[in-house]
Amino acid sequence: MDNSEPLAPSKLICVDLGCGTHKEEGFIGVDVIAGHQVDVIADLNGNFPFPDNSVDFIKAHDFIEHLPDRIHTMNEIWRICKPDAIIDISVPSTDGRGAFQDPTHVSFWNINSFMYYCKEFPLYLAGCQSHYGFKGEFSIVSIEEKQSAHQVIHVHAVLKAIKSEETSYQLNFKDINLIIFPDWNQSINIIFEQMINVCQAIIDHPKNSDITLLIDTQKTNLEDAQFLLADVLINLCYDKNTGINNDKFPEFNLLNIHSTDEYKGLLPVLSSRIVLEHENKEFINQTGLEQLPSCTLEEFQNASH
Repeated sequence: MDNSEPLAPSKLICVDLGCGTHKEEGFIGVDVIAGHQVDVIADLNGNFPFPDNSVDFIKAHDFIEHLPDRIHTMNEIWRICKPDAIIDISVPSTDGRGAFQDPTHVSFWNINSFMYYCKEFPLYLAGCQSHYGFKGEFSIVSIEEKQSAHQVIHVHAVLKAIKSEETSYQLNFKDINLIIFPDWNQSINIIFEQMINVCQAIIDHPKNSDITLLIDTQKTNLEDAQFLLADVLINLCYDKNTGINNDKFPEFNLLNIHSTDEYKGLLPVLSSRIVLEHENKEFINQTGLEQLPSCTLEEFQNASH
């Protein structure tokens, strides 16, 4: 079957790191200082505020030189990227004056710096992975030096994230992105019944092919949640005779979140939270997602008619 032109494509998640006042149109702007173009306020010296394997395109222009730990920066960029995600980096080079003239620059780069992260230079990459703590791998799409006024030279590097699609549980977003927070301390029967009802309602929705449901997996492990979700969908297909057309089918994604900060990056793309009778209210409050628009399952079903 040819899947090259899906009828209900996923929505691309594009992120502009250190966007300042020049956010790229259609991007989620991230910066440490609030501004009218900043969608997510975050200190990127720590974990980047996005889940693993959730971003399709990253722009980082005149930004990474403001982060002190180069290995951490490249690890976090790689972590949040989906397989084959594109990373567009522009950074002042030490071959010009721009790297050193700004007192807020705390890491220093040149065109050779990227040899340590890219498969085109296997010896450098292997050493960076085995001795320096780099966990990822990129390939070089293009890399060049660009000169500007005042003897400033930039490295413009376009990279691709190298990941196995089989081992990378990636998130696919659409025009309508819903989220639920099951209380995994409840019995498996209660959780199963809740997920059956929510998934059935989404499949029955007239815009089902435009919907992604994100299922939080706090207090359980991803593998157990994957088995449960598979059981739910199989039950809907066979036991409940749910008609499934692959061209008109929603996405059901499990969220494997390591820290509450990673939810910050989801807020600009989330549409609503479906309130469950038994849900993880404590964690909802911790993440600040209680501010997200919410509806009960009954309200969601009524609104679709």
